[in-house]
Amino acid sequence: MKLQLLEETLSKLNYFLKKFPDKEWSGPAWYSLKADKSGFPVEFTLEDFHPLDLGGHSSTEWEADDLAKILKKKLRNSTLKKCFMGLIHSHHTMGAFFSGTDTETLCEMAPIKGFYPSLIVASSGKAHFAFGFSYKDQYGKNSYYEVDEDKIKLPRARGKKAWVDIAK
Repeated sequence: MKLQLLEETLSKLNYFLKKFPDKEWSGPAWYSLKADKSGFPVEFTLEDFHPLDLGGHSSTEWEADDLAKILKKKLRNSTLKKCFMGLIHSHHTMGAFFSGTDTETLCEMAPIKGFYPSLIVASSGKAHFAFGFSYKDQYGKNSYYEVDEDKIKLPRARGKKAWVDIAK
């Protein structure tokens, strides 16, 4: 199981991390899915996200009304219509990890059908990414799965021609 980050999405993540280095932010995120024959995830790809709340030093939350304002526009995108909507939020300076609150939220959001993906990002600290997803198992029990950071695939760095020439 792995998470794929696209070059444009990674650039957007880095922008928000640099723009708000001392505050947490959060919002919905859209993830496409590749699954195995049984329907269990093999790979999620973060397709897009939209920060809705700029929180304080250690917390953030947003309301359904805020989501409703952007959802209609976002779902005009045919790619996002096919995605699972989940969460993205920052931990800015303390590193990316699933806190007790994050794990609780992940489990509470476990859908009856499908998956609820969640990505935590940080500009500093031990880890820069933490990813997991939740779901209800065949018995209706909330379950979650955390992905090891080494299973998060970053895009290959593409240099401008001038950079490539210097590197040669």
